[in-house]
Amino acid sequence: MVQTDDTRIIELFFSRSEDAILELDIKYGRLLRRIIGGIVDSTQDTDELLDDTYMKLWSSIPPERPRELCAYALRIARNSAVNRLRDRQRKCRDARCTVLLSELEACLPSAHDPETELEAREAARSIDRWLETLARRERIIFMRRYYAMDGIAAIARDLGMGRNAVSVSLSRSRAKLRQHLLSEGITI
Repeated sequence: MVQTDDTRIIELFFSRSEDAILELDIKYGRLLRRIIGGIVDSTQDTDELLDDTYMKLWSSIPPERPRELCAYALRIARNSAVNRLRDRQRKCRDARCTVLLSELEACLPSAHDPETELEAREAARSIDRWLETLARRERIIFMRRYYAMDGIAAIARDLGMGRNAVSVSLSRSRAKLRQHLLSEGITI
């Protein structure tokens, strides 16, 4: 089956055609499933969150008209999965999010009070700029670990690297990120 381009899929959403979900699933379903599954690590949760993602997309398009359908769908899927992970964490079932955040703790400003929220947004923009400076492989490793919440072993396997090489890359990237944020005057 020929894959439909994003503009056509968005138009299907706007015309309220159920084919929008089918076409989206054909084009991005595997990617969405991988991102969700990498975060929640449960087939049942993955299936449920994928369905929830499709429903949220159905409810938000229209009125939204995303410029990048893939990025828009991934953000919804990832946020839903992270929220599920946080719910589990509150119930003391999964601490992966805490582990990942502790790895980045020395690089990121605290956002526990409203006054630092603006600084946190600026830090996010700065991190986006910093990511563009990384070599492709470094950026993939960093994003897989801290955005997709993939384990070091999975990243190493998929990229044909040793686990130690991935760990070293992440350590160096965190050090570079810390220096970048400091150089931009972002308090850590």
